[in-house]
Amino acid sequence: MQIVQTSKPAQVIAGEVSACLKSSVLRLASPNESVAAIAAAAKNACAHKRSEFYSAVYSENRAEIGNIGAIRVANNVLARYDAAIDAGLPEDVILAKQRASSTSSDSSRFSDIRELKMLLDSGALSQEEFDSEKRKILESK
Repeated sequence: MQIVQTSKPAQVIAGEVSACLKSSVLRLASPNESVAAIAAAAKNACAHKRSEFYSAVYSENRAEIGNIGAIRVANNVLARYDAAIDAGLPEDVILAKQRASSTSSDSSRFSDIRELKMLLDSGALSQEEFDSEKRKILESK
């Protein structure tokens, strides 16, 4: 792992890594993509923050226990942090995929209703037919 310059404490950067992962998962979530692929892409998108976290842990320990000791501590902390991320990330991805799926479903339903409204306005549908079809669309999910 490459050491990068940082003036932030490791605890602050750990929060930034988590926030980066959550926003990346939400941005990358797709109903058609696998959970593992989305999780891997999110971790890749946040690799720079992970390096910064590692560097902060290393820097916070180097003066007290030396270079080798600080590297060991940073490696151990990062391994535990990664394990915690790996344990929670699939659940975050699954929730984001469900959200993405329902959003696209809602968008599709509203699009269908818009088309019905155009047919109503053009006279191709009666008000009763429009209301019946609209009710069917809104009740389906």
